[in-house]
Parts: sequence; structure tokens; C-alpha cells
Amino acid sequence: MIPSDKVKDKENVIGQKRTHEDLLLDESLSSQQLKKIDSTKSDDNNQTDKNNIIESLHSTFNFKDFNTLTNFIGIYDLYFRCSHSDSTESVREQCVGFFANYHNDSKYSHYFDVRGFTKFIAEVFFDPSDDVFDALKVLTAEFKLFNTGVVKPTYQAIIDDKRFKEWFINLNESNINLLKFKIARLEGLFEPEQEYKLNFFTYEKLYDIVHPVNAKLSDIMLDNIIAYIISTNNVFVNFKNLTNESPKIIKGKHLLHYALVSKQFFKAIAKATNTRLVSWTGYLNFNFDNNNNNNLKNNNNNNNEYSLFRLPPMYFDYESIKYIPYDKGVDHINRFFSRVETFTVKSDEFDHSVDTFCYSDTTDPDVSVARESVYKNSFNDHETIEEQYRQSMVEDGYLVYPPVMQNLKEIYVYQYHGYKVNYDKLLSHIIQGTPSGNGHGIERFTMEVKKNFEGRPSTIYFDFIRTLVKLHSTTLKSIRLLYPKKKFNDSDYRNLDGLLKTILPKLNDHGIKFSWNIKLDQKKFQKVKRSEDVFQFLLQISEFNE
Repeated sequence: MIPSDKVKDKENVIGQKRTHEDLLLDESLSSQQLKKIDSTKSDDNNQTDKNNIIESLHSTFNFKDFNTLTNFIGIYDLYFRCSHSDSTESVREQCVGFFANYHNDSKYSHYFDVRGFTKFIAEVFFDPSDDVFDALKVLTAEFKLFNTGVVKPTYQAIIDDKRFKEWFINLNESNINLLKFKIARLEGLFEPEQEYKLNFFTYEKLYDIVHPVNAKLSDIMLDNIIAYIISTNNVFVNFKNLTNESPKIIKGKHLLHYALVSKQFFKAIAKATNTRLVSWTGYLNFNFDNNNNNNLKNNNNNNNEYSLFRLPPMYFDYESIKYIPYDKGVDHINRFFSRVETFTVKSDEFDHSVDTFCYSDTTDPDVSVARESVYKNSFNDHETIEEQYRQSMVEDGYLVYPPVMQNLKEIYVYQYHGYKVNYDKLLSHIIQGTPSGNGHGIERFTMEVKKNFEGRPSTIYFDFIRTLVKLHSTTLKSIRLLYPKKKFNDSDYRNLDGLLKTILPKLNDHGIKFSWNIKLDQKKFQKVKRSEDVFQFLLQISEFNE
């Protein structure tokens, strides 16, 4: 491992008040040094210079930040730029250790790039250093139990690697005990003791891959396999927008149905997606021109006549964070987000509130969480899965912070509970990273506030709204808050009074429209009010809402 005195002690980025310029400066410095590695010739005379750059580069990253995606991708990228030599072993070991710690027991595969995850594991598997490979051992038991969906893709990434067969054959002949030991170590990482083992990582299974026995499945057997695959891959997808409070988003799946009518339809629809907000799922494979941030190279999505997306998307929903690739580098991810104008996020805090005490008056004894993938990716019993998942979603390590969206104009937040500060920090990070001025800045913010069956939480974290008004007052046009009308109580009046007391001067100075969906109850508000100005303001907009 790299000695601790050589690692720059950077304050954890979580909780910092960081500006757009701070974020871009960090990314620019690390990106410049990564490019130096590429520009350094590979001959012996320059290898020392390359190693020195690699050795010093780790200090520009924050190895304690397990949220920020650009920081993670920079470290991820650094590992792949290191050669498999003794001189870079300590750097590689630290990168692998960070990778394992980043994917902690609060991380779930619905918020990270599974393809990039498996690519990294496969590369570490072929790393000649036992110490580097051993750094993966800090992957927690909880992460492995609740993300079993990564096991098969990891296995596939290893056996599909062009190095695999030659590596297996050579090691099998030279040191079969070492080969079996390494396979067993991988099995211990991804298939811990459990009742139903997948048995991907066994010597016998991998041997059969390298030395296959030619055989043909019967038609009946093949039909049974296909039927099983179909039955086990039915995924329930649900994203409910408020009809009158949502951006006008075109569903990419619907566009595809029309696009498949003819080539002429396809070309016309592909052109239309460049200037409209279109929802997307899956990986969008753009290849950017390194010499110009606004140009795309003539291949992949941008030059493929059968691709609906020719330019980076203008719309980003947080659920798609898992499709942001780890292995494209920091520059790529920044350009990918460069055209995003509308951002939506549906909080999954509802699942945190769903517990047996909430259902004490019901007859349903089997209470489950809404995100069904947490069951599919785990072998644990439902009670253990639900308990772990509910706790994880309010921890700092659960959410991943997206890169700067320099053209962001609109933010829509659905089902926000605000139990703890993790979603507050996510939104603050996005708001702080968005530049303001010179044609940039957030213009509209809409949020739906939700509560559980007992009307909780009583205190909702709203600091990100203060940050929004402070940093984007010159561009901000409207703030819209939507509350559950039947559960709006004294604590909500108190929270709203405290919020408006701090932001009302800027709302008035810059003509920012503030609206809500509640008719003011003057008697209730009089009990909690701290500011007469806030009372008069709410009275005025309440009358307008009527």
C-alpha cells in the first residue's frame, strides 16, 4: 500500500460547500495529469517519468470520498493506465482498495455501472500481483449478499477476456495449485457461503470453458432453457410522474416503436431526439473528439444510422446513473452530461418508511419494499433484505453524485421525504456544481413532498433550497412545492416558516415565483410563525392559489 504520509489529506467532499469552479478545477487537474501518462512514450527512458506521474497523481484524488462519481472514475481510470509492473504496484493496490471501499454495503447495483464494475474486477483478476488482487477482500459481506446480480456478469467478463484461455492453460500447466487458489479466492469474494450457490467460480467449470466438450442441446432442452430465462427476467418498472407538475418528456421506447416502421421514419425520429427531452435506458455509446468538446468522432452512436441518439442527451433521470460507464474516463462523462437541461429524481425513501409499525392496523403480514431488484439480487430472506435496504438508503454511501451539468435548467424531485441528509446532500451537490451566469443557471425547481403512514418525518431537510436560492437567484424563475394535503401539519408550517424566512428577501428582490398547493390555515400558522413577512407572503400566494 502507499504510505499514508504520501497521501494528500483532503477533506472528505461530503458536506463541503464546493462551487462549480472547485469541482471543475479538481477534474481539470486530474484529467491533465492522466493525459500526460498517455503522451509519455513507452520506451525505457521515459518509463521512469511515466511512473513518477502515476505515483504523484493519486494525491489529486480523494480516497475517502465514496459518493462523487467523477472522483471515482478518475481513480478507476488511473488503475487502467498503470502498467502491470512492480513500480506501479502500490498505486494499483490503493486504487483497488478504493474501488472495493467505494462499493460498500450501502451501494446497490441500481445506482452503479455493473458493466464497469465487472470490467474492473476482470482486470484485477489478471493482475500479476497477489497484493493488488488481495485488496478486493474489503468488499463487505453485505455488498456481496445484496448485489448477487453482479456475479454472473463478472464471471462472463473474465471468461470473455481474450487473455483468459492462454492465462488458464499456462497457469494450469505451471502451477495448478496457484490457479485453484486464485479461483477459490474469487469464489470467496462473490459466492460466499449461501444455501443456493451459482458455482460460477470453480476450477471444473472454468476448465470446461477452456477445454469444451462439443455437444448439442436437444430442442426440448433448449425450449425449456429459453422459457426459464423469459420467466426469470420479467422486470417490473414503475416511474409515476405528477401529470400537471412534470416536464414534457418523450418516452424513448415509444419513439422506437415508430422508428421501426421504416428507414425514413427512423432517420426523422433520430434527428428529432437531438433537440427534445427524451427518456432513455441502457448505455449510450458516444465517442467524443478529444480536440473539441463539441464534436463527436465519426463512429459509435453519433455515426450509426441505426442509433436514435446522435448527440448527448438533454434529459437525465437519476435512475439511469447505473448506465454511466466507469471505463470511459472523466472527460467523457463530463461531455456526456454537457447538454443536460432537465434532471429528475424519484426518491426511494418511501421504502425506508415502510415497516411493520406502519401497517399495525392492516391484515397484510407480508410487507415488502417497492424496489423489487433488491430481492432478485440477494439470496437472503426477505426480512433481512428489507432491514438492510431500509437502513442503507439513508446512509452517505448509498447515493452517487453525478458530474457537473453545466446547462441544467430544471430540477424535478418526486416523493421527497427528507428523513436524513443524504438526498439533501445529493441535491446540494448538483446545485452547487451548476454554474450561474453567462447564460447558465437553474431556472425552475419543482418538488413533491411525501410522508409515511404516520405523517413522518416531522422535520424535513430543506438546506438545498436555501443553496438553490443563494447561488441561482439571478436565473431562478420559480420554486414549486407540493405537499400531501391531508398530512400537512404544524411541523410543516414550522419548517416552511423557517425556510421562507431565510430566502424571502431574494425571492422578492429577483421576482422569483414561489408556489405551493396548500390553502393557508391562519390559525395553525399563527401558532408557529416567527416572521410577519412570511405570514403575509403565504397569505398572498394562498389567496392566489384559490
